[in-house]
Amino acid sequence: ILVAETLAPYLADLSFDDTSVTEARDWMLNWDFQASRDSGPAALFSAFWKHLPDNLFNDQLSETYGEIGVGSTTQRAVTLLLKEPDHKLWDFAETADVVETRDDALRASFESAYAELVETLGSDKSQWEWGKLHTAVFVSNPLGQSGISLIEDIVNRSTAAGGWVGAVNATNWGPDSDYDLTSLPSMRTIYDLSNLDQSVNHHTTGQSGHPYSDNYDDQISLWASLTYKPMLSGRAAVEAAAVETLRLEPR
Repeated sequence: ILVAETLAPYLADLSFDDTSVTEARDWMLNWDFQASRDSGPAALFSAFWKHLPDNLFNDQLSETYGEIGVGSTTQRAVTLLLKEPDHKLWDFAETADVVETRDDALRASFESAYAELVETLGSDKSQWEWGKLHTAVFVSNPLGQSGISLIEDIVNRSTAAGGWVGAVNATNWGPDSDYDLTSLPSMRTIYDLSNLDQSVNHHTTGQSGHPYSDNYDDQISLWASLTYKPMLSGRAAVEAAAVETLRLEPR
């Protein structure tokens, strides 16, 4: 997460009244900035990033421009504003008698993020994982939108996910969805042009449309873990790997 790397030195300079918040900040910054689904620091930074637009933009601009999200445009704007610690956007609209600065907004956002994760994931940071917040839901159309839970439970699937907004693994999310995915890469493929039979891929669910088939959802775990299966194309390779054959013959 590039914006996390950019913000890290500014967060490192903050002081907090609560030592548990300070410890959480230090723990978060000891991080490789990868948004893997099992990353606790990624969960904490994402919560911080969810709260920051409210303190920075939405309290002053939402009535005019609508809700400011967490995407690439916001990341760019924050990166620029970090260099202007006294810019008026850092000031909180609700505190008319106090003028807040960059560090005040960063501090308040981080404290809110920490409080949120303690409430939702518990006080033990070793149990925090980004994937516990960041969920991909694969909805079958139209049965998965029937409003009948018994049917939806049969046809819909979900999984914990890694990735982040505007990252290479672009599993986007926004305030309206909390942390659930709003869009995602539905298929990933690596082609070997020297030998197409060595190409690999996966997609989000499976190659069967029947919910009781083993192939209905057998690629979800591949997709979520960023692992791949062979993508065979040559006749010999396909026939050698075949499990079942459907033969259509004229009557």
